[in-house]
Amino acid sequence: MTQYYARTDVSYSGGDKLFSITFPYIKREHINVYVNDELTTNYTYITSSQISISDELEAGDVISIVRTTPIDERMVVFSDTSILNKDAQNLDSTQLFDAVQEIYDNNISFKNDATTQINSIETKADTALSNSQSAVSTANSAETKADNAVSTANTASSNAST
Repeated sequence: MTQYYARTDVSYSGGDKLFSITFPYIKREHINVYVNDELTTNYTYITSSQISISDELEAGDVISIVRTTPIDERMVVFSDTSILNKDAQNLDSTQLFDAVQEIYDNNISFKNDATTQINSIETKADTALSNSQSAVSTANSAETKADNAVSTANTASSNAST
């Protein structure tokens, strides 16, 4: 199974609906939860690293917990009068670090999806080739039978003439 930095996928097996957030995040608003790839907001935080989903779940449903750090604006903006303290610097670098991890995860997902699609196309192409080879073999067999029938007819015609 693929190892992500900012994503956890869990197949629901029944029982309680508690799920762990296995990666760090800056704000709760950066966490998105999906049930079978459908975004849900029907969950509550039990702790900072555990949520409870209130959706109806069935065994086999895939729960995805995904961090999505906003990249449209900086969380820390320095100015000439800024005091450089460790908290501001850590928050600034954490936002960038989280975003890079998420880009990496999305790239892995894209590659996995593309590989799955390529494998599916290859399987279909192999099936089409096999079916084509079978059709050629059937056509060759039919041609041989037709040739034998013509030969038999010619022989019968020759025998009837004598």
